[in-house]
Amino acid sequence: MRPFNSSLRSVTARIVLLLLAPHVTGCVGTSHVAPGNGADSDKVVGLTTKSGREITFAVPGVNITHDTLYAVVKSGQLIMPVDSVRTLSVRHGSDMGTVALVLGVGLVVAMAVTVSQAKWQCQKSCPDIQRVHR
Repeated sequence: MRPFNSSLRSVTARIVLLLLAPHVTGCVGTSHVAPGNGADSDKVVGLTTKSGREITFAVPGVNITHDTLYAVVKSGQLIMPVDSVRTLSVRHGSDMGTVALVLGVGLVVAMAVTVSQAKWQCQKSCPDIQRVHR
């Protein structure tokens, strides 16, 4: 039998892999579009300037008014001419799908940990049963 610690590490590794699943499978991602291509302004998470500089927003979303882009970055408000922007980084994916996946994974993990602990407790407290089944 594997010790409980080893089993916990195995479960933890599986949790990490399952939590990364939405990103690996494409449930959540980022696409790069030219400004003015009808991107949902609430889902814009950053931009790349024509000089190649990448800027990540502190708060998703932009406002473009009269050829000027307004966004929030860590240092404050970003105000930039739209003609200086090469691409906008737009987050796409299903937030509800990701939440459902994470909740489902959490439920499976909770069940696996409960079964593991019950098995471990039984092995500790019932040595006679172990001898019979071997």
